[in-house]
Amino acid sequence: MLDQNKEKNNLSIRLKMIADIVPLGVNLGDIGADHGYLIKYLKVNNIISKGYASDNKVGPYLRLKENLENYDIEVKLTSGLNDLPNYINAICIAGMGKDTIISILEENKAKFNQIEYFIISSHGANNEIRNYLFKNGYTLINQDAISEDNHYYEVNLFKRGTSDYTSLDIEIGKYLLERKNVYLKENLIERINKNNDIIQNNNLPLEKVDELKNINNHLEELIKLFD
Repeated sequence: MLDQNKEKNNLSIRLKMIADIVPLGVNLGDIGADHGYLIKYLKVNNIISKGYASDNKVGPYLRLKENLENYDIEVKLTSGLNDLPNYINAICIAGMGKDTIISILEENKAKFNQIEYFIISSHGANNEIRNYLFKNGYTLINQDAISEDNHYYEVNLFKRGTSDYTSLDIEIGKYLLERKNVYLKENLIERINKNNDIIQNNNLPLEKVDELKNINNHLEELIKLFD
């Protein structure tokens, strides 16, 4: 019998946030799955129906293969969405930078026909991920954000389909704003403070100072939306 409590304990706060946003019953592909804790948790707790996990580095792949043995999850050494099984209808990509994520998606756009959901948690620039998927036939249906080890982490759930979206939907995403997510607000405040530190502690050209001040004015307007 599988030890579900052990699987729960293996999840960081960030991975649990991602797990909680995965739609029930999907056939999930975890791309760049590393240790495989996330997809193992999802399979053990019957959140997903079928699972597929991949990594493009031999070391993580071998660890992944060992960790997922006997869990009925297909494991492959491959890059991005290459070799994606036909039964997969949802993709999770987490723990990568936005350039890497967009590159993975752009190189395999033919696979979009089979993917109903994307679960994306980028290391920064989530706005660019949203903009990319909005333009490629997906709409945002859920979000969450947390702080772990003094780092801000965000996850976005997209579903195939089109809808009207605004610049604010791209920049923040309506769900974090509607729920007045405290971690997003803290992140906006932190960005303002960092910009102020740069202005005060560096001999910047006047145009750069003006640029940072304009950014801070915009961020302050966003913070007001949480009141």
